[in-house]
Amino acid sequence: MWPIAYGKPTGLAIRRADSYGAGHHGAPRGTRVHDGADYNSTPGQQVKAPLSEVISKISRPYSSGVDAMALSGVEIVASDGTKCWVWYIQPSVDIVGTVVKAGSSIIGIAKTLKNRYKNGITDHVHVRIHTRTGTKVNPAIVIK
Repeated sequence: MWPIAYGKPTGLAIRRADSYGAGHHGAPRGTRVHDGADYNSTPGQQVKAPLSEVISKISRPYSSGVDAMALSGVEIVASDGTKCWVWYIQPSVDIVGTVVKAGSSIIGIAKTLKNRYKNGITDHVHVRIHTRTGTKVNPAIVIK
């Protein structure tokens, strides 16, 4: 493969504070902190791979309910074991097993979050990155 590479999934900025908080890594989420970054999106827009390598599986941020099927995503695994999850998209058909290039390969279509979060959330794509040992990485540091 090629060296680990990163790219913006939507081409837009990280979500600023709205009625559900802010989208930056480390933002407060009640008793926990946000361990990803939320990139603003427009429902229906194409979403690009934020990490180069292989789409390993379809990933779901919610385990049950309507949102478990409506708001899915993908897991990308790099050759060094880095994992990246991209949520709140409709993954492209037959994407699993595909080699993708950061910032250029289309991995799916952005979905709206207005059905799950009724009042005032900014539509976005959630990106989470962990090293092979499970250390959480701030996506804003590597995605420029």
